[in-house]
Amino acid sequence: VSAAQLNSPNPASPFSYSVVVTNTTSATSDPLDVFVTPVLRWTSASATNTGKWAINSLSPSPLNWESFTTKTASVYTDDFAVLFDDSATITTVEVVEDVAPKSIDFNNPTKTYTLTGASAVLPGFPGSATKDGNGTVLIQNDLFDVNTLQVNAGKIQFGNGTTGELSSFAAVKVTGGEIALMPTADATYSNVSTFTGGQITFLGSGNLAVTGALSGAGSEL
Repeated sequence: VSAAQLNSPNPASPFSYSVVVTNTTSATSDPLDVFVTPVLRWTSASATNTGKWAINSLSPSPLNWESFTTKTASVYTDDFAVLFDDSATITTVEVVEDVAPKSIDFNNPTKTYTLTGASAVLPGFPGSATKDGNGTVLIQNDLFDVNTLQVNAGKIQFGNGTTGELSSFAAVKVTGGEIALMPTADATYSNVSTFTGGQITFLGSGNLAVTGALSGAGSEL
């Protein structure tokens, strides 16, 4: 089967395509509507409001992102999935207002990312977050609310003893690396979590009550 042929995107739905597949005898399939989620990469290269993750609350809207495919500077909207990797110079990201990307991928082999700010990251259902690369991610903004979190490598830490929290509804899967929790005081970990590797670590001086199901072969505590 030859490569699928794509029509021009519908202006009313710019990431929606109608796909028709043609085989070697020129037989064609019925059109199939496909929605492609575009990806923005964090650059923090904006001339104004550098380091800020926002949609409409800042003027001018910061160009702290670029298209993953075209490398063109871009503002952020909730239409996109987002990627944080080692290409950015500034890796402290202030979440200025609630944002809801389609998905989040931290793929940072060496750099440390820190999310700060009084607002939430809310991909919601079916939004997901993935941690790849051996670097560290520190979640210190108000709330990190995803449907699923998968940790494959490195470390992702929620909280610094003052701010930062993972939603209790997030299903957690750890295949490698570490998920760390540092709440403000005594806390409850109710997330259903599966470990095929890696570990979960509790930091801080308070007490931790584990009420979510933990399963698998990793180092749970």
